[in-house]
Amino acid sequence: MSIHPLDITLSLLLSLDRLVALFESPPFFHLRMDLLVDGHLLKALKNLLMVLPIGSSAYRMLKERVCSANSVSREAKEVEEVEVVEAAAAAAATASVVNSAREKHLEIIKLWSGSS
Repeated sequence: MSIHPLDITLSLLLSLDRLVALFESPPFFHLRMDLLVDGHLLKALKNLLMVLPIGSSAYRMLKERVCSANSVSREAKEVEEVEVVEAAAAAAATASVVNSAREKHLEIIKLWSGSS
């Protein structure tokens, strides 16, 4: 399943923010410990980083968790991938904001043209 850049809504971002907050809560301690042994979970969290806006608290918390899992498991290659994920996240976030602003601008033009 893939997410089209225009499918990233405020509702989706808020849901992802809540997901990260839940992941960081005490009941999910064992799941966080699984990061050290399960490469698939770590990769899933890295993919989630690509969707979250870089300035958000959820992004910072998740990035810190992914980085610490990498350093504990001593996978230097994984640390480099986080930097790639950051660059991809920045590009995706910028594209999303630009596309959203463009769509809103076109809607305003249509509304304005219809009222004249």
